[in-house]
Amino acid sequence: NENIYQRILGYADPINIIAFNENPIGFDFRILDDEEIKTLQSSIHYAWLEQDKQKENPLYEKFMVELIHNYLIHQFNRSCVKMANAFKNKDLDGFDKESLRLTEILQKIDDLLSTQPDLSILNMIREVMKVPGTNRFTPMMIRNAHFNEGYAAVACYETVHYLYKPIWAEYLKMARYRLAKGKQIDPGDWVPQMNMMLKDFLIAEDLEEPFKYSGDYRDAIAAVCAGIEGW
Repeated sequence: NENIYQRILGYADPINIIAFNENPIGFDFRILDDEEIKTLQSSIHYAWLEQDKQKENPLYEKFMVELIHNYLIHQFNRSCVKMANAFKNKDLDGFDKESLRLTEILQKIDDLLSTQPDLSILNMIREVMKVPGTNRFTPMMIRNAHFNEGYAAVACYETVHYLYKPIWAEYLKMARYRLAKGKQIDPGDWVPQMNMMLKDFLIAEDLEEPFKYSGDYRDAIAAVCAGIEGW
């Protein structure tokens, strides 16, 4: 299934694609319905019941992080459709509600991925650069290697923190302005700034350490699932 929050880096314009069916790049996705979301929530719940038995199993931790990440992706996709339709229907209150929801989901993804040291581009760069004689352009090459056809092919928390969160914030701010003025979205409003953010990320001499979630992966998962019935 398409990951809408990542595909924005591939010049995908979610509102125009979802609400106005302008699909020049073959954007393909399926939105889970309420019953399917409940099934996914049940799967998470039953997997979570095994945490005491599996607490020494690193594979369980990786499985749970990936499961929750995918759950958040599906929730983001569902909320994105609602946001796009609110824009189409000129529903400013509905747009604001879903924009807030999208922002909150991205923060939860940021928190979740930051609990995994092996999902850090910076950690990878530090390990490689310890080898004497390593090419000084290696950090830039590693960051470039995480992208494929314009979007991040690998889930790393630096890309969420430095790219997806600020780019979506800019996109939603631009879309809200357009909606309030009764105008359609123009790629010129957000694509140049997005490209600037991406370029800064790829060629940066040194990235600052982003904020990391204060708890471990179990705390991050509990925060995601707190609203699930019966959790």
